[in-house]
Amino acid sequence: MNSCRGFVLITVLLFLQIFAILSLYALQTNLLQNKIAGQFWHKHLEQVSAEALLLSLEKNKQLDASACVVPSMSVITFTTQTIDWWQSVSCTGNFNLFQYYYVIERLGADACSYIEQANEGGSIRVKANFVRLTLLLVNQQNLNEKVMLQTVLVLASLNDEICETTPYRVTPGRQSWRELI
Repeated sequence: MNSCRGFVLITVLLFLQIFAILSLYALQTNLLQNKIAGQFWHKHLEQVSAEALLLSLEKNKQLDASACVVPSMSVITFTTQTIDWWQSVSCTGNFNLFQYYYVIERLGADACSYIEQANEGGSIRVKANFVRLTLLLVNQQNLNEKVMLQTVLVLASLNDEICETTPYRVTPGRQSWRELI
């Protein structure tokens, strides 16, 4: 009987040690999950802000005559440009915690595409002009956090070209949207 003395104490201490290690592991795992969730939430807020800003810029009626027009470029050209390049050639502004830059590419008018616009006497056909809007949103607190979105829009044009084939109707506004970064 005397040889079993202290056995219970050692067993209880061993189990307490195991539970303490498991608790620390669970706490570390929970902290890591919270950090990851915070990063995802921050990225989501950047994405939502960029989409809201892009929608606001799309509604701007001055897009076709803007000073922010650049020649047509490839996606790789946009994604590899530095902030200095964006500052020198683009229009810029602030939106919440973000600095944004945007440029417009004139893709041209299609002589056979038209937009129907309502007026007092019914509707009239107006030629369609295609433009591409590229937006770079940069977090002012961390310049490595960026979102780049690109959209193609159809705007009314005063193009007088004559269509050689069958004309077709297009819907004004956003035609496509993509995330570049």
